[in-house]
Amino acid sequence: MLARVQAGAGLRLFDPYIAGVLAPPFVHVQGAFLFVNAGPLRMGPSLGGQLGFDLGHSGMQGTIQPGWAAMARFSRRMGLVARVDLPILLTRNWVPDGDLCLFVTGMAGQPNRTAAMQSPCVANNMVPARVPYGKGLGVALGVEAAAAFQFYLTAGLALTAEINGGAYFGDSGVTTPLLGFALGASFDYELLP
Repeated sequence: MLARVQAGAGLRLFDPYIAGVLAPPFVHVQGAFLFVNAGPLRMGPSLGGQLGFDLGHSGMQGTIQPGWAAMARFSRRMGLVARVDLPILLTRNWVPDGDLCLFVTGMAGQPNRTAAMQSPCVANNMVPARVPYGKGLGVALGVEAAAAFQFYLTAGLALTAEINGGAYFGDSGVTTPLLGFALGASFDYELLP
């Protein structure tokens, strides 16, 4: 059994939404059951979750990450963990039905011309602009691969440094590739038959 927790940040390699090169910081937890032995590797299915703190652009985002993990131990103090995940991203989404609309009354150029907000939006000639306040839950898929160096403090407790890369496929068809870095800890517990 392998349990990991780490925190990090990433870089956007392509920024179609002009959110900035620095991706939001995140916390990632993962558990894996490594029951397949292939030479020095122990491999098996994993399940993880990630919480991103993008407070300036799209709010907090979370992922559920099923995947496959592999671990190799090179010495008493050093090892490597690799993972391939298929993240399911849960994020904030624009829902037009929740928008407020700008309702303008009066003739153009008149001193008594006023604007007021109206909700919900009514489709008529008096609604020239939308104000996007509608928010809902959006779901997107991705792929993520990572490798982490492990330095063991005890037989089962290690400090980790990970580099990861991934691509997220948004609901608009835009792919966002990321390169991330994380520091954390892992706990390896061996179950004997």
